[in-house]
Amino acid sequence: MNLYKLSQSVNNGYDTFDSCVVLADTKEEARCIHPNGDKLWKNGKWYENRNGDEQPVEYNINDWVHNVKDIRVEFLGRANRDFLQTWSFHCNKYSNYPWRIVCASFNAGQDNARRRSYRMFPLRLWALSLSI
Repeated sequence: MNLYKLSQSVNNGYDTFDSCVVLADTKEEARCIHPNGDKLWKNGKWYENRNGDEQPVEYNINDWVHNVKDIRVEFLGRANRDFLQTWSFHCNKYSNYPWRIVCASFNAGQDNARRRSYRMFPLRLWALSLSI
């Protein structure tokens, strides 16, 4: 499994994600992951996992891109086996799509001095070692 950095610069308002790091097998698969961890891009639209049932998103996505063609994908490296084992155990408890989001950058607030917050699942950073 690979680590990819996703970023976008088309939706720069407040309460938006500008980037994230995800786990995926391919660049194309990575591009289809939403930074909040509960949406995937399929068949030209975003889908949301609601209690194990995937449904198309019926509302306007305002915190990320509206189309995955606007996402820049950068390969970071391969995740090693220890990281994947730790990650798999941890994520099965906290995410609707448990194997994807490592961290995300979210621009919170509506004033001119945008505050940037980073959401990371409580995982020790030393586990994020790469095998290149």
